[in-house]
Amino acid sequence: MPTLRSLPAALAPLLIAAALAGCGPLDGDDESSEDEFASSGDAICADARAQIAELQRDLPKTAGEQARFTERLLAIFESELAELEQLEPPADRGAALERYLSARERAISYVEDGLAAAKSGNALAYADAQARVADEQVERTKLAHQAGFTQCSRPLTAAGNASP
Repeated sequence: MPTLRSLPAALAPLLIAAALAGCGPLDGDDESSEDEFASSGDAICADARAQIAELQRDLPKTAGEQARFTERLLAIFESELAELEQLEPPADRGAALERYLSARERAISYVEDGLAAAKSGNALAYADAQARVADEQVERTKLAHQAGFTQCSRPLTAAGNASP
């Protein structure tokens, strides 16, 4: 029969196993964890791209339509960003994910500037906001790849708009 002194020693393997169970994959499962992270992020981005493609079927023709279009675009981008922020990256992808998410936030702020311009009827400021999004497109794509994503921040082909 275990004594009071031997009880902690008997429980030690159970406590270690319980602690490790919450610490992520063991024995070479890091690759599957990284694959899950990347495929989850890519699925989020692919879904957003499909929503944007659908939205682009009816491009705006007036300032009022531009504002509504940009509001819906922002909603897609913000939802996509929120979902990406919920992902748990593998340890070696955490810093890259943070850099990518920061770039996405910056691009979303440009789109918000574009929305304000569209609402005020300022076509020049609207075009400037679109240009700022486009200017950083290549960098966002590189950051997405560094984070492990292949479907995120890919340039959209329709109407020349870029995805943050």
